[in-house]
Amino acid sequence: MAYKKNIKYEYLICQENIDMFKMGQSYDSYKFMGSHIATYKGKKGICFNLWAPNAKNVYLVGDFNDWDKESHPMENINDSGIWSIFLTNVIIGQSYKYNVIGYDGISRMKSDPYAVYSQKRPDTASIVYNHDNYKWNDQKWLKNREIKSMIMSR
Repeated sequence: MAYKKNIKYEYLICQENIDMFKMGQSYDSYKFMGSHIATYKGKKGICFNLWAPNAKNVYLVGDFNDWDKESHPMENINDSGIWSIFLTNVIIGQSYKYNVIGYDGISRMKSDPYAVYSQKRPDTASIVYNHDNYKWNDQKWLKNREIKSMIMSR
């Protein structure tokens, strides 16, 4: 799956992605797990996907719902253990966590393991981020790597 700027929500949670992930053969799961800008039924929003196979319930909490631990329940897609939700009221830069309810009934607030941006310690929330605006600054490193590779292959 190529990384796309405006991906459809349905593609992020498609059965192929779920199956490959569960078989341990999804080598680019970062492209659909975590938070991503997406469109669903013509509306732009943010899709959140989390792997929590032993969870009884999962809720998305954050700045957008005043950290209400149960106002945004996520859906366990096809009982796969991948929990998902699509929201249109979340904006870039807002903090979030997952409220994971285990089968023991205990609520555990968890950061997003696929987050690309997070709060600094001692805070631990993940932050919704727009990957499209990131400007890489590693041209010099890439050029040096290319030169070293050419020298080593002689």
